[in-house]
Amino acid sequence: GPLQTILSADNDSVKSSSVQAVVDRFNRFNMSRFVKFIRKAFEPDTIIDCVEEDQKGEDQFASIVKFVKVKLRRGEIDVVVKMQSPNDLVRHCMSTDEQFHNEVNMYRQILPYFNSP
Repeated sequence: GPLQTILSADNDSVKSSSVQAVVDRFNRFNMSRFVKFIRKAFEPDTIIDCVEEDQKGEDQFASIVKFVKVKLRRGEIDVVVKMQSPNDLVRHCMSTDEQFHNEVNMYRQILPYFNSP
C-alpha cells in the first residue's frame, strides 16, 4: 500500500500522490472512529449522516479534533469531537491523559453550573 511505498522509498523518490493517499487513508480511518463515537453518544436517536466540516481554528498537535454536522431524525446538530492522540509518546510527553480528565470534569461539572438558574 501507499504507506509501505513511503517507508521503503528514498526521500527523493516519494511521490506526492503516495503521501496524499496515506493522508486520505488516515483521515478516513479517523472519521470512521469519530462516527462510531458519535453514534454511541447519540443513542438511541438514529443518526442519518455525519459530515465532516472544514477544520476551524488552529491545527491540533496533542489531540485529534473534528468538527462534524450530525444529521439526526429530528434535525441537525453541530458537534466538536476531541480525541487523544493515538501516539503513546505524544500522550506521555504532553500529559494528555491528565488534560483530558480535567477537560471532561470541566464539561460535566463546571460548565453546567454556569447554565443553571
